[in-house]
Amino acid sequence: MLEMKTAIRIFVAVCVCALSAQVLSAQSHTVRSDAKVRIAGEDFWVHAVAKGDTFYSLGKVYGVADSTIVRHNPLTRDGLKVGQMIKIPVVDMGKVAQTPPRTAPKFVSPRKGFRQHIVRPGETAYSISKLYEISLSTLIEDNKEMDPLHIGVGEVLQIRKKEQGDASVSQIHQEWVDYKDAINSVSTDVTYHIVRPGETLYSLGKHYEVSAEAIAEANGITDGNLKVLSMVRIPVAKTEVAGESVVEADSTADSLALPEMSVSNVLSAALSKNTVAEVALLLPIRGNEKADRNFLDFYQGVLVALDEIKQDGLSVNLKVFNTARDAAKVAEIVCSPEFAKVDLIIGPVYNDELSAVLRFAETRKVPVISPLSTVNVASEVVFQAAPDASAKYKKLDSTIAPGSNIVMVTSAKDDADFTAEVRSALAGLPYKTYRYDPANDAGEIVNIIDWNRPNLFVVPAADEVTVDKTLAGISSAYNNTSARTARTAEIRVLGTPKWLRYNALDKNLYFKLGVCFVSSYHADRTDARVRKFDSRYVAAYGEMPSLYSYKGYDVTKSFVKALFTPGSSFDDRLNCNSGELLQVPYRYVQTQPGGSHLNGEWVVVEYSPAYTISVK
Repeated sequence: MLEMKTAIRIFVAVCVCALSAQVLSAQSHTVRSDAKVRIAGEDFWVHAVAKGDTFYSLGKVYGVADSTIVRHNPLTRDGLKVGQMIKIPVVDMGKVAQTPPRTAPKFVSPRKGFRQHIVRPGETAYSISKLYEISLSTLIEDNKEMDPLHIGVGEVLQIRKKEQGDASVSQIHQEWVDYKDAINSVSTDVTYHIVRPGETLYSLGKHYEVSAEAIAEANGITDGNLKVLSMVRIPVAKTEVAGESVVEADSTADSLALPEMSVSNVLSAALSKNTVAEVALLLPIRGNEKADRNFLDFYQGVLVALDEIKQDGLSVNLKVFNTARDAAKVAEIVCSPEFAKVDLIIGPVYNDELSAVLRFAETRKVPVISPLSTVNVASEVVFQAAPDASAKYKKLDSTIAPGSNIVMVTSAKDDADFTAEVRSALAGLPYKTYRYDPANDAGEIVNIIDWNRPNLFVVPAADEVTVDKTLAGISSAYNNTSARTARTAEIRVLGTPKWLRYNALDKNLYFKLGVCFVSSYHADRTDARVRKFDSRYVAAYGEMPSLYSYKGYDVTKSFVKALFTPGSSFDDRLNCNSGELLQVPYRYVQTQPGGSHLNGEWVVVEYSPAYTISVK
C-alpha cells in the first residue's frame, strides 16, 4: 500500500512537471528528499536525481549501498540521469501504521487570507479543487498534512482566498492526471487509476486483469462508494491472463443487424445515408502485458467521433480488434468471420502487420488508414494520416524572406535528424554555421545578427538547457546592441516541436525571437472545436485528451464521413471534411497512379513579438 507522509513534498518530488530548472541544472550536492512512499509494505524515499548526484553521494545521504539502489532501480545499471525518479529504501524504519480516518473536525486556527473547508463524505482533493476553482498544487501546498488520495471526513483544509476562481476545470483535471502518472512512476505492485463514469469494481478488474475483490480490498471500498474521478489502487496482476483478440463495440444506442452489403466499389461510390457502415479498428490495445495507454487514448477519441457521427444521423457499427503487436495475429483477424464485410479499416499501426490487411482490402477496394505511422508500401487503398516527410518544410518558403541572413547555430548537443532535415530543406540557399558555446562565447554571438536584412536562426540543440541558453544568448546580444546603437532587426528562430515538452524554457523568448517550428500535429485548445471536444472527452473519461485522442477523433470523423459523402473521388470527399477536425490541416493526395494516398499537410506554428501565435 502506497502511503503519503507529506503530501506537498511528494507532489513536488514525484511530479516531473513541477521540478524547477534550478534543481535540475544548478544543484551540486545531494539533498535527501522528504517524499516517502510505501510499496508492498516497505518504505522508500522518492528521489529526483539532480546534477551532481552519484551513487556514492546518494548512499552517504540515505545510508544504503550502491548495490541496494541499483537492485531497486534496474534502469540505473547504466548510470544515473538527471531528472530520473528513483526509490531508495528507508533504513531502520518499521512499518508505518495507517492513519485512522478522522470522524470529527479537528480545530485549526484560521490563517490570514484563507478560508476553511471541512471535508464532507465523498469529497476528494479533486472535487474540492474544482469546488473552489483552485489549482490542485496550491491546495496541496497550503495543506501539508493532507494526503491527496485519502482525505479524512471532517479534516479541515485551508483554502487560499486570492487563488479562488483562478484554475479552470481542464487545468485541475490535468494536474490530477499528472499526479496519478507521477505516483505510478515509482509504484511497482500497484497501479493508480482515476475512476471514470460507469466504471465498477468488476469492469476495472476485467480491464486490469485482477479480481474485483482484490481492488476492493486494496481500497477498502465497494461499488456503492466508487466515486467518479476518485483515484484508486489497482494491484498488479501476479499472473498473466490471455486476452481475447476481438472486442466488439457498437457506436449506436441499439444493437444493429448489419445488412448484406457490397464493398467492391467503396473507393468510388458513397454509401447511402440509410446504410450501416461497418468499420474495423485494429490496434495493439493489449499485448503480453497491460494495455498501452496511447492506443487506449486513440480508441477513446474514435468513440467520441462516432458518437458525433451518430448525432448527424449516420449509422456505424465498429468492431475493435486487438492486434497484440503480432503480424500473425493480424493475419488471423483478417481471416475471421467478423472481418468478412467491412467498409473501412483503421489500422493496423505497424508496417509489418499490413500485408494480410492489404491482400484483403485490395481485392474488395476497401480503404485502409495508417493512423499513426508512415507507410512503406504503394497501394491505392492505403491512406497515410501522418504527414508525408518529403513535404515537411515546404511551408517554410513563406517564413524565409528573400535574401534572409540564415545561420545554423550549432552546439555540442544537437538533434542530428533535425539538422539533416533543415540542411536538406535549405539546399540551394546560402547559409552560415555558427558554433555557440555559452561558457566561452564572450559576447561574440552578436556577430551573427545582420542589422540590414531579416535573420533566420536555426537552433538544432537537442536538450532543454542548451536551447534555453542559446535563445537567451541571442536575445541578450540583440538587446545590448539595439539599446546601444538604436538599431533594430527582424529575427526569427526555427526550432522543433520537441521544445513544447520543455517546462523550464522562458516562453517570453518564443515571442520576442519569433520562434517557429514545423509539426505533424497541432491542437489549439483555445479553438471552439477543440474546447468542445475537450469538454465531451473529460465528461466521458474523467481526464484530458492526449494528442493520440485528437488523432483518433480526426481519423475516424474524416474517413467515416467520407464514406457517406457524395462525389466521384474518395480523396475529394475526404478532403472536404477537413474543416471539422481538431489537428488541422489534412489533405490527402495520391502520389502516383496506383500509389498510396499521403497527407501532404504540415503545420507551421509561429510566435510573434505582438504576443500572438499563428498556425498555418
